[in-house]
Amino acid sequence: MSSTHRAVAVVGAGLAGLVAATEAIEAGADVLLLERDREPRGATADSAGWIWRYQDLRLARACAPGGDPAVQHAVVEGLDDDLAWLERRGARLEATSTGRAFTCGARVDARRTQAVLLDAIERARPDALRTDTTVESATRLADGRIELRTRRGSGASLGDEPIEVVVVDHVVFAGGGFARDFERIARHAGASSAAREWWVLRAPNAGDGSSMDAAVELGGQLVPAGGECLVRLVPSAGPGDDAVPGREQLVRAGELQADGHVLVDADGREIERSPHDWSGAQAAWALARRSGHGRIELPAQVLGVRLHAGGTVRDVVHAAIADGAQGGRLQGGGAWLAVRAGLTTTRGTLRVDGAGRVLAP
Repeated sequence: MSSTHRAVAVVGAGLAGLVAATEAIEAGADVLLLERDREPRGATADSAGWIWRYQDLRLARACAPGGDPAVQHAVVEGLDDDLAWLERRGARLEATSTGRAFTCGARVDARRTQAVLLDAIERARPDALRTDTTVESATRLADGRIELRTRRGSGASLGDEPIEVVVVDHVVFAGGGFARDFERIARHAGASSAAREWWVLRAPNAGDGSSMDAAVELGGQLVPAGGECLVRLVPSAGPGDDAVPGREQLVRAGELQADGHVLVDADGREIERSPHDWSGAQAAWALARRSGHGRIELPAQVLGVRLHAGGTVRDVVHAAIADGAQGGRLQGGGAWLAVRAGLTTTRGTLRVDGAGRVLAP
């Protein structure tokens, strides 16, 4: 069993982990960046790239009353500077308006942004990144340092490789939740096995929860969220359809669940939307728990609406049907499209303060 010492370990090499590693390296720290996948990606790589906030704290509290006020204040007050930080390091802002009166932010080229940060990390610290590595456990030592027990591989491939111990002064947990663990999510959320059968993993390398479990071993607390996930609607060809469309189609299809649509579950019951559910994410999560699949009904007046990702709502519907999804016309000139729940990441996360520090009981 080999052992390594570093000043800082960052667990997870998605966008959050790359940012944390960059900050630490720029501050002069000897950093180890651990990623359980074969390459740094994270859910952001397969997203539309929006980084946004509410216009003020009042709106943040009204639209997300369950959030921590200190964390919400930090996001509202700090996000503009954070976007400027990314831009100075080579991120390209593709849009600087969300198109909504109550939110602001920017859309970045997610993959390019991650590539730019990773390139800078590898130039500054060629030995910083360690991929295909899972953190199996974390222990606080008597001297205050942290021992991470790591092993090459992930999931079913774990077990054959030798354990490597990494001792660090500080650790940043930037994992992506446990969206890959459908059974765990269904258990927390109270979803039926029948609904779970329809779920599809929208982010191909979504988290398995190992980094969050390691943080809990150090005394961290998970914010109760009933297994709640960020869900986007994925066009469906019907039972047995496990195919996940390409990134471009997923990004465009994700915009269909915004204003103006009706979401119906597999039994034909309409899913009511909260007044604050402007993105449709809460309704999509309700569909995931209730039946796992259903249909989205789009009235004629929204079919011509242009999407941030390009094209119109009508274009997305036609493309999905051409690729095999079930869909058709509605009376009055609208359209419907069969959809299923695409899980991106879990909302349950580590409890932190306004500075992002993990809080222990």
